Amino acid sequence: MPEYQNETWVIVLIRHDNLGDLIRDHCSCRVLIGFHQKDASFEQALRILLSPLKAFYKLDVQSERTLLPGQNIENEINRLMGRCHFLLILLSPDFQDLDNPVVFNRYWKNRNPRATTIPIKIRPCDPHPEIDKLMAIPQKPIGRLKNDKAFMEVITELKRVFENYKT
Repeated sequence: MPEYQNETWVIVLIRHDNLGDLIRDHCSCRVLIGFHQKDASFEQALRILLSPLKAFYKLDVQSERTLLPGQNIENEINRLMGRCHFLLILLSPDFQDLDNPVVFNRYWKNRNPRATTIPIKIRPCDPHPEIDKLMAIPQKPIGRLKNDKAFMEVITELKRVFENYKT
């Protein structure tokens, strides 16, 4: 008879409400992109440009687009905000529209104080005084989706930030 017959096996079941969080816990750098829905094409372009950096910097990039149908947007964004290391805010007049401050409040007023907030100028606007205190990238607003030079400036600066965080 084999020796392992008298051994006792214990199976432990772990319940986790959000398996995605458990899987993403191995990521060393959580990034949340905050944007207004009118700027969704810029968010998509930024996600594509961040794709090659995901493996090297162990990035977990999240935004409203990664939420599942039926999830409460405010609750999920607040949960992601509490876990992120970097908050990338896509600055535009729509993001800062104080007549309809829902998006501004969602990302700016409720931001994680431990997270590094990086404004990314996508369309010309006069930044909120608190946001204006932060170093924004690129030097000039991206303006249009085909502005490869401005997008590359953003990626170059983000690589510097991620490299500094990694060390």
